[in-house]
Amino acid sequence: MVRNVVAVVVVALVAAVAIAAVAMLLYPTFSHDAGVEVSNITSVEISLTQYGGLMPMDMARQDTHIFTNGTVTVVWRSIYGGITKAYIQNLSRSDIEDMTRRLVANKVYELSESYTTPAGVQVADAGIANITVSIDGMVKKSVINPNVADYLPPNLQRILADIKNTSQKVVNQGYVVPSKDICRYFDCGSLETHPAARTAKEFIMNAPTFKFDGIRQTVNVTYIAEATVPMDAPIHAVVTITFESKHAGYGNRSGQALAETITPHTAVINVVGDEVTSAVLDSRWDELRQKPVTTGEQTGIVSGKVSIGPLCPVEPCPGPVPDVYSSRYVVLQPEGGEPTRVKLSSDGGFEAQVRPGTYKVDLTDCTFMGCSRVLPKTVTVKANEAAYIQIDIDTGIR
Repeated sequence: MVRNVVAVVVVALVAAVAIAAVAMLLYPTFSHDAGVEVSNITSVEISLTQYGGLMPMDMARQDTHIFTNGTVTVVWRSIYGGITKAYIQNLSRSDIEDMTRRLVANKVYELSESYTTPAGVQVADAGIANITVSIDGMVKKSVINPNVADYLPPNLQRILADIKNTSQKVVNQGYVVPSKDICRYFDCGSLETHPAARTAKEFIMNAPTFKFDGIRQTVNVTYIAEATVPMDAPIHAVVTITFESKHAGYGNRSGQALAETITPHTAVINVVGDEVTSAVLDSRWDELRQKPVTTGEQTGIVSGKVSIGPLCPVEPCPGPVPDVYSSRYVVLQPEGGEPTRVKLSSDGGFEAQVRPGTYKVDLTDCTFMGCSRVLPKTVTVKANEAAYIQIDIDTGIR
């Protein structure tokens, strides 16, 4: 009897050890010590997506992605899904290792799959946050709905704050991707479903040039640039569409002697709400007014970002920081013409459609120490092209 009991115990122990070994292989564990060794980790991906709630139309969703190679991207999308702003910055390997240590120390793999407010507590317009962490193939996902940190466990609050601080650093110090290059760096998805794309496409396919001899299967929406607008304002976008015609020329060419030659076209169409306000083919033909474009009627886009800081002696600031952007305007002064004033967004961004030319760029109410060192700047805008300018102003706060 004793031998049988011993045998059963031994078998049970062996089985337990085997199960534990398999579990270690399938589900690697990390020490919760903040000093855990992570230099041998080969793959780290961290993402935070925040959407819904009371947000501007052009900033309805924010995606932050942190990759093993140190690349961090921050992308804002409009309510229609189009990318409106994008930032990129490269962190060092040690920065990624430090962040991984903090994730492990904050027990990221013990997080629940979802978090919400306590029973009876209702929060309006807070939106939703999704966190995904992958370390060497071990993935943890958590959904926070509503996206309110006050009711979250302390370790999750620290994880959120860590990712958000990194995201804010990229927005403040990273490379701002020009509107015209966004789809080169990021997956813009299907542009055809964007409301402005539908408006622009319907216009161009019913306009005289395409209607005369356009080839339907060649129509392609290649780019959409959304301007930053107030939440209650209609959408304002510049849509680029390419297509081919069976003959050269523009407009209704009935009665003309035309050689049959496949002719590519590029249309740049401004859409405000559901109305087309301008449409230019190949920088030569005004499709809205059906006449050749003169130099004075052509326009381009100038966009950029004003960065003002530091806003406290040691950043990130421990408490709320003043809004140093929304009350200020960028002033675009052409040579021998009237200036254009463009209101800054809450993060210092701006965009305007102006005539081609060279502009002096200044900022209203700029009284910081570094203003006179960097302003005014100069930017050259070309017809049907986008120009970008970055303005970094040192406040002198130390």
